[in-house]
Amino acid sequence: MPSASGTVVALGVWASVLQGAAGFVLPSAGSLAPASQRVQQRRHHHHHQPAAPTGRSSLIRRCVAANPAVDGGEVATDDVEEQAEGETVAVNAGAEAASPKKALRTVIKFGGSSLATSKRLKEVSALVKLLIDEGQMPIMVCSAMGKTTNNLLNAGEFALTDGKVYIDAIQTLHLSACDELELGEHTKSDIESLLADLRHMLEGVGMLRELTQRSRDRLVSYGERMSVRMMAAVLNKAGVPAQHFDAWTLGMRTTDEFGNADVLDESYPLIKETLSKFDPSMVAVVTGFLGQSPCKQITTLGRGGSDLTATVIGVACGADEVQVWKDVDGMMTADPRAVPGAVPVPCVSYEEAAELAYFGANILHPVSMRPVIKTGLPVRIKNSYNPSHPGTVIAANRDCGETLVTAITFKKGVELVDIVSTRMLGQSGCLERVGEFAEVSEYPTRYVASPVPELFCSRRISVFRMNLA
Repeated sequence: MPSASGTVVALGVWASVLQGAAGFVLPSAGSLAPASQRVQQRRHHHHHQPAAPTGRSSLIRRCVAANPAVDGGEVATDDVEEQAEGETVAVNAGAEAASPKKALRTVIKFGGSSLATSKRLKEVSALVKLLIDEGQMPIMVCSAMGKTTNNLLNAGEFALTDGKVYIDAIQTLHLSACDELELGEHTKSDIESLLADLRHMLEGVGMLRELTQRSRDRLVSYGERMSVRMMAAVLNKAGVPAQHFDAWTLGMRTTDEFGNADVLDESYPLIKETLSKFDPSMVAVVTGFLGQSPCKQITTLGRGGSDLTATVIGVACGADEVQVWKDVDGMMTADPRAVPGAVPVPCVSYEEAAELAYFGANILHPVSMRPVIKTGLPVRIKNSYNPSHPGTVIAANRDCGETLVTAITFKKGVELVDIVSTRMLGQSGCLERVGEFAEVSEYPTRYVASPVPELFCSRRISVFRMNLA
């Protein structure tokens, strides 16, 4: 039974690579700039056009230069209208270009590392203000601060096993941030109220020595609920009108599968209707990761839940772009810890992003991309520590020039096991028996490679299994 450790998976144009393509060319990181940056570039270009003299003939010449519909230097009569008084020339194309540019409707999501401290909250508020100044109308989705979710889960386990309540670190993080940011008594009172509810819940867990999955969902919800209240207060203090929302108050409806709930289709019209009641210039600061079951209980959306919240809201409100702000310059061509020369990838398709995430790349969870795949809404991965970087765009189609391989990712501690037997030819249930053997032997099988008809014709099954050592 041969095996190979450290199996590496490369995604991209495999056919070209296998046919002997010489190397792979990575696209320029600056080839795909954000929409707001492209608008600024076009403005800069127009500002540096040479000035033309006044007069009717010069106006006509400027009309010809500005109107792409003019053919062979002749002025199209539909595009030029002369008035006797003042000799004014109106150009349809020019009038359209001079009209105010449409604001970019975006959903911006910030993870826990971007909101880890009071300093980071202040920096993120400055970033949101900058995005608004650049012409965006954002809706904000926030995770819990730093490692708060893990700390809440640990507090639940301590209450369950020892009957003790340990939330001092969580309390200090949030209340000290309120003081450092001078958020005022109203916001601090809200945070203190949530912390008191949290303490009472854990005391109940300690007394009953019971912690169901439904209770865990409610337990971890305190992180996001405190985070959005503080973030909205910071934005208001900075002069940006903002209002916090628990996701279910906007209409986020889910199944009652606690711990890994699915978003119901009825969420989309509810969210759209609720958001339409508010001034679009107001920044809605929404809890990520959370929803509400049909029985009005708090649910969580599982792994990648905050990203899923952002994409659902983006589709519901008809956003132009979803931006997921992380602590890296987008998706990299390889893990920079293993490959120091790795560079950001400017664009990937939905399928590539899903496959790379499945095999360990630090990118959006595949579940969070389901809503945008249906509508073609682009998602951009940005760096909150380096906001000027264009990041990585995930879209239905990509054009990255001569790129052959998008990126390379790998998982450590993986063994490839080939199972060969002449008895498998024409037999059914082979994979099921392999799975039963792995379960009995306590081998954590993770992947089964290509169970296609050819596999059985060659009488071979390939299995990836995780190496616990």
